[in-house]
Amino acid sequence: MLVAMSGFAQAAIVQVTYSGNVSSGVDTTGVFGAPGVNLAGLPFTVYYVFDTARGAVTMGPPQFSAVGGAANGTTSPSITTLVVINNRGLLYSGAKFGQILGYNDGQVSQQAHESDLTLNLGGRTFNVNLAESITDFGVALPATITGPLNYVVGPNDSAAGQLSFTITNTATGQSVGSAEAILDTSSLRVRTLFGAASVSSALQPSSALSHVTRLGVR
Repeated sequence: MLVAMSGFAQAAIVQVTYSGNVSSGVDTTGVFGAPGVNLAGLPFTVYYVFDTARGAVTMGPPQFSAVGGAANGTTSPSITTLVVINNRGLLYSGAKFGQILGYNDGQVSQQAHESDLTLNLGGRTFNVNLAESITDFGVALPATITGPLNYVVGPNDSAAGQLSFTITNTATGQSVGSAEAILDTSSLRVRTLFGAASVSSALQPSSALSHVTRLGVR
């Protein structure tokens, strides 16, 4: 169900929010609860903040996108990402790779987002890979990447989402822990942020969360 869409003025700071339930997953890191917690069935919310002027930018139908990061020698459009599961958050900078994409060719439409990080800290290497997308085999999803968009996933849509968070010993490469989750998305929201106060607020996790793990951000 499409509630709102805009035209194609694209350069902006944008917040993208996905929500739904974890269909399967286990966390041995302790980030989302006690080590070994089963994440299946828990609600999730992911908040991305993107700068659509960063990276390789495509601004023309049928695709509007900003893609890049350290992995391919550009600046990532992903400023911060907050993953909330079990009332606990993982907050990180998607400096390794980020993507914000809207596509609509008059037959198939899609919204896709990704935020990845590799960080060496305190003798450990932290890797976060998070990608989510919704594909509609029709024209319900707009190509705009700045919104406003409020979308409820329907029976004719294909929604895909996956989180992989791993911690390894930098010297030995041995695993310290991991969190893997398949995300069953039910809704998507895209909105442009206006003003410094709005952007600052979007970058800060809610004080209602019981715990937030921060990687590469203050």
